[in-house]
Amino acid sequence: MDFHPGSLLGPVPERVGRLVFLNGTPSSGKTTVAKALQEELAEPFFHHSLDELRGGYQGRYWRQDYGGVLFRRVLDGYLHMLRSLTLLGHDVISEAVITPQMLDHYLALFEGIPVLFVGIRCPLEEVERRERGRPDRMTSAPQLDEPVHTHGCYDLEVDTSVQKPADVAKLIIAALMEPPVVSAFDQLRRGKTGGQPVQADCPRDLNAR
Repeated sequence: MDFHPGSLLGPVPERVGRLVFLNGTPSSGKTTVAKALQEELAEPFFHHSLDELRGGYQGRYWRQDYGGVLFRRVLDGYLHMLRSLTLLGHDVISEAVITPQMLDHYLALFEGIPVLFVGIRCPLEEVERRERGRPDRMTSAPQLDEPVHTHGCYDLEVDTSVQKPADVAKLIIAALMEPPVVSAFDQLRRGKTGGQPVQADCPRDLNAR
């Protein structure tokens, strides 16, 4: 293997790592699923949420972040961290809230990286109930379900209001073992016309909902 100047270990990794994106609204169950997935996986998968990274700044900075500048910087740093980890051979589980205006950024940044795109769905009433019970919120008000899932394309979809985390984890592991021939991310890239994703011919496991 060739020397990789950006790696302390020297050699280029034998393969690019896999990235599991759990996409859904806040409080839809992404963190619970991520932890259950780590418990079920035999191989090591790295998991670190955006909220954990945000915790590196004191709450007073977030209360002053009226224009969202700090949030965008932290989000960008988080996404580039995920990309760097996978390029160094790490398998990664990540949580995402991919709104329509952010989709292009995700598709471009993670091109060439094997992404399993998992839709984490949960009825809005249940999301709001969970949100009210969370003491760890730096900001309030979950984003609505529809903008997060507007692209309409996933490798796998689940509903955490009716499916147990361990069962969801098993579905994701099965999808990792037999990934789709054309991933949802690649379908979204191929289907983009006039700046909007085409929502047809996309592989999804609708029976998982």
